Amino acid sequence: MSGEKNVPEKIHAALGASVASRWMACPGSIRLSREVPEPPETSFALEGTRAHAVAELSLTKGIDPSAYVGVEIEGGVVDEDMADHVRVYVDHCRSLMSGRGKGDYWIERRFNLAAMNPPGPMYGTSDFVAYDRAARHLDVADLKFGQGVVVEVKGNKQLRYYALGAVLSLDPREFPIDEITMWIVQPRAMHPDGAVRSETITYAELIEFTDDLMEAARATTLPDAPLNAGAHCRFCPASGVCPAQRSKALTVVQDEFALAETWTPPAPETIPIDRLAEMATDFHILEDWMAAARARLQGMLERGEEVPGFKLVARRATRKWGDPEIVEQILTSRNFDTEETHETKLKSPAQIEKLMGKKPFAAALAETVIKVSSGYNMVPDTDPRPAVTLSPGEEFAALLPASDD
Repeated sequence: MSGEKNVPEKIHAALGASVASRWMACPGSIRLSREVPEPPETSFALEGTRAHAVAELSLTKGIDPSAYVGVEIEGGVVDEDMADHVRVYVDHCRSLMSGRGKGDYWIERRFNLAAMNPPGPMYGTSDFVAYDRAARHLDVADLKFGQGVVVEVKGNKQLRYYALGAVLSLDPREFPIDEITMWIVQPRAMHPDGAVRSETITYAELIEFTDDLMEAARATTLPDAPLNAGAHCRFCPASGVCPAQRSKALTVVQDEFALAETWTPPAPETIPIDRLAEMATDFHILEDWMAAARARLQGMLERGEEVPGFKLVARRATRKWGDPEIVEQILTSRNFDTEETHETKLKSPAQIEKLMGKKPFAAALAETVIKVSSGYNMVPDTDPRPAVTLSPGEEFAALLPASDD
């Protein structure tokens, strides 16, 4: 089909769908992001990649996501919680397969917007696409595995980008389209409309969006492409070094707190509640800027670079089971029922210690427990904890000295 050719695999376009809401609102972010180091992939992103892989395998092979529990996929082991949440998406996609006249469908539908003559590479992959020939209707579904940020479906630029790509990947003579329904499936985030929510637009409305998309894409190529601060700054690589974001943060501080010579804000108790509530709409600007600034400094320390006045320290190590199967054998030999020792899986060392008592636990299971750190924190160099020194590219040691949960 048209639209599938010359689509690079496993590479994200600078003008890609996942960041369309950011660069369409802030064309200058593309230029500015090229000037900062590539941020490391977060554990949340890796988790999302794993969930998408489980969903793709389940749909392609026609099996339940639970079949992959305990299997290592994309650098991590799939657990029951992930399988349960991915099932929400898989079940919805299967309902689209069997509904609307049981038409054609595609899993991980790759596309390229080259036919629109964009100013740079614009391509991507729609998670799931289904076509109903009788209704001339296209469904485009997108799995969102994150739970920290609720994704709205109405007016979602990323979804419309995917819809456009899906349309262009199909031959219009064979797949004429009048309407497109775009679906967000976000099973881990609470939303009043539920985990599965949708918006339907006409083909004409999608064409209108295409004009806006290409105009915004061309604007990113201008030498003086404007920088605009807003909610879209949260995941921008240049967040924390962007002059527009910094200026906006300063403006918020000066306007909201009426600061001139001092940076000490008034006590919240002294501000009328209606005024405080009004000010709260801009809190995210300061929070995002400070979080981005801290992330940049910590990233430098993690790469082995120096940051004056700061250092890395190990986070508190927590107890984990070294070999859960051995633990289960020991508990069984001591006549503990699985209803006592398991929830959806074997309980944590802290829970088992509470069940058994400290002395019996220490006698029976102390050797099965390891101490694992989840990473490190940036602290002032006056902090009494010993610094963790990393060389460029070095990974943090997982096993650390013991400490309690």
